[in-house]
Amino acid sequence: MLGDKEIKTFLSIDFEDFSHDLMRDLSITKHPSIRLEALYKSYYQINNFLKKQERDGSSKATFFCTAHIAKKAPDLIKAISNEGHEIGCHYYYHDIMEHQTNKMVEKMLGRARDCLEDASNQKVVGFRAPKFRICKHSPDQYRIVQKYFEYDSSFFTSSFASVNLFKKEMGLNTLKILPIFQDKVFGVNMKMGGSYLKIFPTFMTKKLIEKSKNEGLVPHIYLHPYEFSTEQDFRLKISQMKNLHIVKKLSWAMRQHQWLSVGNNSIPKKLNYLIGSKGLGGRLSGYLLDR
Repeated sequence: MLGDKEIKTFLSIDFEDFSHDLMRDLSITKHPSIRLEALYKSYYQINNFLKKQERDGSSKATFFCTAHIAKKAPDLIKAISNEGHEIGCHYYYHDIMEHQTNKMVEKMLGRARDCLEDASNQKVVGFRAPKFRICKHSPDQYRIVQKYFEYDSSFFTSSFASVNLFKKEMGLNTLKILPIFQDKVFGVNMKMGGSYLKIFPTFMTKKLIEKSKNEGLVPHIYLHPYEFSTEQDFRLKISQMKNLHIVKKLSWAMRQHQWLSVGNNSIPKKLNYLIGSKGLGGRLSGYLLDR
């Protein structure tokens, strides 16, 4: 439960290369390159926004990074770390863990943590599954996460009690769960971040934050690098989807428009309103140390 201290809202970034991950998802090529310039640009945009929030260290955030970026661009991960931000693990590739064997999950988690720690020169204690999709019906994958990390942020909930119940059902003795709040607001089932923040009016996310505090859960907004940009540097062109049927090409073109364009201009203004005069909470691991 939350204590009597002033409750601030935390911000985390799922730091991934949208174009690289989509090409893997669509099996366009086995070894797509990362868009290094776009990643650096998006990080600078995020970091510049955070610097404007400086209030007693509140300009820091947690970046859940895919380790493939750390492997291909270690200097970028090092730059994020050197700025004082927390480096969390977002798996090795942006693959859906639910679709993988436990053996593969353990291999990728260990490899990812080591790669991120080497690049960042900091201990990596937090994890978030790609697309939040880790098996929640069986304890096996979560127990593997518990072996490598101190906390997980892949869980959506609307109550403090459900977090404790989930930990008990999964047999998690040491792993802390820092969930993303999810609940209905005026009939809409919303999560605190992502496209929900972009598309819906700000007062709806504000309502989620209030509900989260009332439930004794720390408010925690999640976003992605491409949501801070309006230049669509991560977009795949239709010509790059050469192996797809024309209907799928058009479908993915529209979906990319939603993720990479719609509402992106509003993100800084909405965040400023939601953060308010209290400032951000800082690194998620710092919140854990205060408990």
